[in-house]
This record gives sequence, structure tokens and C-alpha cells, in this order.
Amino acid sequence: MELQLKPRSRVLDAGCGPRGTFPYLVDRVGPHGEVIGIEISPESATNARRRIQANHWNNVQVIECDAKTIKLTGMFDGLVMFAAPDVYASPEAVANLLPHLKDDARVVVWCQAF
Repeated sequence: MELQLKPRSRVLDAGCGPRGTFPYLVDRVGPHGEVIGIEISPESATNARRRIQANHWNNVQVIECDAKTIKLTGMFDGLVMFAAPDVYASPEAVANLLPHLKDDARVVVWCQAF
């Protein structure tokens, strides 16, 4: 993945949905890294938590919140926004997330053109 994550990295998945990216992110950060999903939809957040539990990922959590107002702690090595226009098309959301990225962090955005 273009995020160039390493073991022990911390990564944000903003607009994570039930998240198909979790297996790849977990693989990259290893058991001592951390994956934080941000999801505004209660249903999607619940489905993501079920997937986390089913896979026994102890280093993954989903925070049910709007990316515009989420209160994060610490710094992150990467940010992925996969088909999450409510995040990447929102100047407020992006402005809230970017201060939590390390200077050398990478951001990957995937959007689908219609």
C-alpha cells in the first residue's frame, strides 16, 4: 500500500465503514502497531467492530464520530480515506485530521468517479 507503513506504525482509516482495508493495515503495522477507524454511521461502525472481533485484532478500534469533530490523541504515521467523500471532501474534516499526522506521514485517498 502507498502508505509505506512499518511495524509499530499508527494509522487512521477515516470513513472506515465495515472496512475491507483493515486486514492490509493490520498486516503492515503488525501486532504492536495500531489501526484507528473513524466512522460516522452507527451501523457501519457496528459491522466494523464485529469484523474486528471475528478476526481477533487487538490493535484495531473504531471510533463512532464525525471526522470534523473527533478528538484524537497522539500522532499517526498514515491516513487512508477509501471512498469516504464525507471526509476527504470536507475541509473541516481534513483540517481536523491533518494536525495529528507526523511530518513524514503519508495520506492515501481513493475516490470513485461517476
